[in-house]
Amino acid sequence: MVTETHSLQKTREKIQIALDRDPSGKVTVSNKTARSIIEHLWRLAELDK
Repeated sequence: MVTETHSLQKTREKIQIALDRDPSGKVTVSNKTARSIIEHLWRLAELDK
């Protein structure tokens, strides 16, 4: 569970850095980061059932 939290934190940091670079809200992330975000959202949805 610790690695998952750490992974999510890293993903958040990447998104925040991207937002800081371009405040318009248009953020470009790598496929790896996008996949990571989707996996976390998927897990949250599974837990929510």
